[in-house]
Amino acid sequence: MEIRKDYPGGNIKVNRIEGDTVYLEQEIRDTGEWWFYWNFCARGMQGRKIKFVFENGEVLGGHGPCRSTDGINWTWAGASTLRGLDCFEYTFSENETEVYFAFSIPYQLADLERFIVKNRAEKCVSALAVTEKGRSVPMLRIGNANSGRHVYFTARHHACESTASYVLEGVAEYLLDGKCALAEKYLFHIVPFVDLDGVEEGDQGKSRRPHDHYCDYSDEPIYGVIRELYSYTEKFPPYLYIDFHSPWKWGDDIYMVNSPEPDGTFEDHFGELWEKQTEEDARNCRETAITYSPGKNLRYGQGFNNGGPDAPLSANFFHKRGAKLSVVIEFPYFGGEVVYTQQNLRTLGRSLAKAVERLTAEIEEQTHGE
Repeated sequence: MEIRKDYPGGNIKVNRIEGDTVYLEQEIRDTGEWWFYWNFCARGMQGRKIKFVFENGEVLGGHGPCRSTDGINWTWAGASTLRGLDCFEYTFSENETEVYFAFSIPYQLADLERFIVKNRAEKCVSALAVTEKGRSVPMLRIGNANSGRHVYFTARHHACESTASYVLEGVAEYLLDGKCALAEKYLFHIVPFVDLDGVEEGDQGKSRRPHDHYCDYSDEPIYGVIRELYSYTEKFPPYLYIDFHSPWKWGDDIYMVNSPEPDGTFEDHFGELWEKQTEEDARNCRETAITYSPGKNLRYGQGFNNGGPDAPLSANFFHKRGAKLSVVIEFPYFGGEVVYTQQNLRTLGRSLAKAVERLTAEIEEQTHGE
């Protein structure tokens, strides 16, 4: 019996093993508060029923742990495996020599690399920056290189917020489709991993000391990738911006956090367009589709969107740089009534890209009419 974490995204501490019960906990590392991300691999347990007990809080969702036998394709083990929100029990088949378990559906650099190869997008990839630990931070530039209108998408300011990455992959997939009119008129700058070191090393990423990447939009950024974004956006001023995140662990609703746009009506309208698009796409989906409703959105001045440390700092920065739309969107870890899968998250991303397409078409029509 062996518990491993020596792979990209691995995060676990084994406290002890007693018979068929493994006692463990998530590694908080340099996060300044309690957080919930974990990811481990169980090896050599085939044919046995093993209980996994977490000793540092409730770190399981209602669908049980996420599981995989290859580290690529993930499904939920199911609510039937739960023995509480701090414990699950899993029966390994005789063929399951190695099973990966995680808090939610992981998304690593290797997943992006597979996506790039699958979509023949190698020429779209460049290096935005080098991390503090020497990794090259990839940027995808998709669309019209001669366009003067630049759209930015970023994700993983907080390393553990992985479901958002599948949505962003769906957006990129739509943009790479040869039929996409958006890519003919705009140049998209996509940064899939702002905190690449944290993603690959399996950090929580949230509230990293002295502060995390999301809180680095200051007069003196400490992270190279944020400094490069400062310079890059000077050269290519943002027209639209969306930052992809995941909320607190039990959140069931997708919601948008607005920047200090004067009255929020423009961003509210974008939410309405996206709502309609998800409803349309849901009618044509084979899988159970994720839909979006703007009812939970946070305008500036509501809830934590008040200019404090939890405010949408990335969106505020891009708003100041001139973006007409600048928002953070939060995608839960598990889903609500609709269980999240890798595929329906990608489909949601395609819906989001279509909503952006609708929005830009309206802007162009209004501009031509003036």
